[in-house]
Amino acid sequence: MSLCTLQTGDCFIEPATTEFYEVELTSCDEPHNAEVIGSYSPSGSDWPGEAAFYVDIDATCSPMSDSVLDPARTPATYYVGAIMPNQDAWEYGIQEAFCYVSADGESWTTSLTS
Repeated sequence: MSLCTLQTGDCFIEPATTEFYEVELTSCDEPHNAEVIGSYSPSGSDWPGEAAFYVDIDATCSPMSDSVLDPARTPATYYVGAIMPNQDAWEYGIQEAFCYVSADGESWTTSLTS
């Protein structure tokens, strides 16, 4: 699935590389290792730069995970990440980033959100 069509609650297989344009969506009942927990759009129309996106991960995605994840279903080793556009995608008009949770080496067969 194209990254710009992701939605909150989508479960997927996290790609092994750090730069990717598609993810493999799965049913949350099937084994997967990542789930979209929300999205955000940085303010302003100019490319904010990668450093600003990393600040947003901490400022936006981490608190989002605290409010939406079900602790009983969330792996102890989970981490919060973000899928964000690069500068070319931004200038093309894709200006939304997606917060997600994943866990190294683990997969699960349920949604992690409450």
